[in-house]
Amino acid sequence: MFVYVLNKHGKPLMPCQPRKARILLRDGKAKVIKREPFTIQLKFGSSEYKQKILKGGKRKLNQAAYSIHGFHLFDKVRFAGQECFVFGRRTSGYFDLRKLDGTVVHRSASWRQLQKTCNRKSILISKEVIGAPPTTEVAGVRAEIS
Repeated sequence: MFVYVLNKHGKPLMPCQPRKARILLRDGKAKVIKREPFTIQLKFGSSEYKQKILKGGKRKLNQAAYSIHGFHLFDKVRFAGQECFVFGRRTSGYFDLRKLDGTVVHRSASWRQLQKTCNRKSILISKEVIGAPPTTEVAGVRAEIS
């Protein structure tokens, strides 16, 4: 069981144990805002620190870094002669590679086997229109494929 805590300005902080809430209320450092769910508001300024917790109370422990060995999510790479995209990354340096339509090229390719073709900011977005030749768009510029 937890007690919800609001800072001095009414913004949510990390929940605390009921024992901590009783001590804060006894010392006059907090006041009761709601009884269901039991919520207290601090009367003093706090650092407004909140842990990284997902909905449901699970911590974000295994989140890969933004860049691993120079590769980012959705970078266009060449693997074994095929053009594909980085769909998943692991801190160990292995990547989940897929084509643009979602077909799996390799589930666990090492970064040593990859060559970066394009950064993710300059990737091509292919659009298929039934009855029309395939086209490619880059930042709003349309180009015909022959």
